[in-house]
Amino acid sequence: MKLPLVPFKLVTEFMDSNEIIKLSMCSYRLESFLRISKYKLKKLTVHLSDQRLRYDFAQSNNFLSILFRKQKTEKQLEPVSKMQQLWERYDGEDNTFLMIEYFSSNTVFDLYKCINALFSCSLVGWNFCLDQLSTETMMHYLNLSLAEKCTWFSFMRGSLSTPLLTELMDKIPVSKRLKIDSDIPIDFKHSNALKYHVTRYNNGKWITLNDLKSIRNVGWIELKSTIFDCNDVNQFLNYWVNCEEDMQKLLDLNLNEGTLIDEDVLTDQLITVHVEGASSPNFFIKAKNHKHRKFALGHLEIENDNLVRFSSWEAVGDIHVFRILELLERKKELEEEISMIEKRGNQVDISDFSEEMRQNNYKYEELRRLKISLMNKTTSDFILKFKILAIQMSCLGIGG
Repeated sequence: MKLPLVPFKLVTEFMDSNEIIKLSMCSYRLESFLRISKYKLKKLTVHLSDQRLRYDFAQSNNFLSILFRKQKTEKQLEPVSKMQQLWERYDGEDNTFLMIEYFSSNTVFDLYKCINALFSCSLVGWNFCLDQLSTETMMHYLNLSLAEKCTWFSFMRGSLSTPLLTELMDKIPVSKRLKIDSDIPIDFKHSNALKYHVTRYNNGKWITLNDLKSIRNVGWIELKSTIFDCNDVNQFLNYWVNCEEDMQKLLDLNLNEGTLIDEDVLTDQLITVHVEGASSPNFFIKAKNHKHRKFALGHLEIENDNLVRFSSWEAVGDIHVFRILELLERKKELEEEISMIEKRGNQVDISDFSEEMRQNNYKYEELRRLKISLMNKTTSDFILKFKILAIQMSCLGIGG
């Protein structure tokens, strides 16, 4: 193929990632052109185990892979600096997999650099299969990948000891995404455990309620198994409401096995707006000190298998919901203030009685106007915004 760079780039734009790989193996000249062109990918994932090395290429319309299989052979692969060196080892395609016959452990990072140079990709991740890798090998490639552009690290199968997991969390910056499917000791603790931008633990039974309360300014936390029940979730939600700082955008956690969902326990002491007709608890709450919070509107939903999904949003896009919660919050404050005034009314001197009555009448009038405003909100703005959802108020009645 002898095309000028611009036509060459136009042709390769319509290729998929495996076609790019095959083209790069044809000659070093083509590989050089491809390195300049930088074929765009959405995501590149490296899967490393003792017997195989796999690259997954995610594009907007397909998902393809290149697989290096380790086999018993006398023929060793010299240090890799060009994709053309792999041509003789090409073993065809199997569905979406492009097969390469052999790789040796000492060429893993050479292959990564050669393949990565062909693509432009904002998301790059490494998956380590711990049941098939020695600790020494895993740490070697972790250190190498940390020096490169990398978005996330995933540790699959096997188990991690406390010293090894401590070393991992000491090394991996909290700006990365961390996923651990491996077993984790029940007594494990680390200050960074819930500080990563995205954190996913298959075993989260070692995480306590105080650990959840320590979360600050992260993206997504997923705990596939936990020791938490409805009371723990309620305590967390009450803490979230009163916290001065943003905590998380999304929290997914599976409640402890056998936990029965009790909506009264979940919403205890909370001001909520419920979505009527939902098959499971589904409600909104707001942060009290929302002036200091970017994500001040919270939404909780219980899904299948006792999955609790709690998300925090900016109030801008859902201002109607947020305004109703503000009115409900003020209604509760007024009722508490009126109750205090009425209690003091039996104890004040006659000279202060008229002032107490004046304050009481003022509070009642504000409460009356607020109830009217709430009724208008729920029958106009809110219903217009959520056309197919009926909204009911919980925690406080609006018609009393």
